[in-house]
Order: sequence, then C-alpha cells, then structure tokens
Amino acid sequence: DAGRIADLPPARLPNYDVLPVRPELTPESGCLSSDAQATADKGGILLKRASAGMAAALEHEFLGGGPR
Repeated sequence: DAGRIADLPPARLPNYDVLPVRPELTPESGCLSSDAQATADKGGILLKRASAGMAAALEHEFLGGGPR
C-alpha cells in the first residue's frame, strides 16, 4: 500500500551485532531505512537475490557437507 510509505531517516545501528537483541535499536516503524524509493521491480530483485542466497546457504549446510 503505497499510501502507507513513510520517508523516514535510516535507523542508527552499531557497526556490530548486539546480542541479545536490543529492541530499542529498532525504530517504532520497524523499518531500518526509508522505503520512499521502493518499486515492485526493486522488490522483485531483492526477493530473488535474498531467496537465492538463503537456498544456497541451506544447500551448503545440509547437502554440501557443511558443519553439523
């Protein structure tokens, strides 16, 4: 729903992982960056690349002899 897009500044996160996760680091919107420039084409590219990366990681771990 493009009517719900909020052009907000990016979240300010540390340059390292924080564990346990600190919820106060995530903006109230739940978005880590602005989606004002988002398009269906960009979303399709992101979906394709992210799902290919996840599939490759799972294949490596479970079919390619990765550490168990």
